[in-house]
Amino acid sequence: MCSVCGDARYLREDLPVGHPRFGIISPCPACNQKAIDAACGLMTHERAVTLDRLITKDRPGAQAIKRAGIKFISSPVGFLSVHGSCGNAKTVLLQAVVNSCLANGVEARYLTAHELLDYLREAFDPKVMETDIGRIRRLANIPVLCVDELDKAKNTEWAADMQNHLINERYRNARVLGTIFAWNGTLNALPWPAVISRITEYRHIENNDPDLRNAIGASKEME
Repeated sequence: MCSVCGDARYLREDLPVGHPRFGIISPCPACNQKAIDAACGLMTHERAVTLDRLITKDRPGAQAIKRAGIKFISSPVGFLSVHGSCGNAKTVLLQAVVNSCLANGVEARYLTAHELLDYLREAFDPKVMETDIGRIRRLANIPVLCVDELDKAKNTEWAADMQNHLINERYRNARVLGTIFAWNGTLNALPWPAVISRITEYRHIENNDPDLRNAIGASKEME
């Protein structure tokens, strides 16, 4: 018998009324790893990503985001945003944070902005017994949510409304929930002034280290 959940395979956290996760059940970290892996948003090979994968030598941006990642993992609440040029390990940071949180028993999920909108659109399928707002609420209550490629989301009225709704809900509960955003470009590359305002209240890092992908590709060709 599982010593953590008594073979129930899911747990309900002991939280006060009013907490955003009050009454929510989560997979048991001791005996239900399969459900945790399925819900975290990472592919099998991405589950091995850690902060040690960040190449920091002579790369001040990578050094800054690694320090920020370590600090966030130690206390995964509030907002952290990373933006800048392409190919400088922003995605590695988000995936590593998700893996570290899961290893510490904290539920976490990674997804791109495109995947976020696809997940919400699925609610319009008659076979899906859930609304888009219901799915927003589910994402809004995950202890740690890492949203990548925020700049690539379509800026339709519905998409903007859904993304603003999600970010606003997580902002309101930032004292107990953790959220990380990543995108290419400047802080003002995002088309939503209210979102930018919320982001700037917390730590945000611009990483303009050179693109590593050419060097990585060259090394693969030599193998």
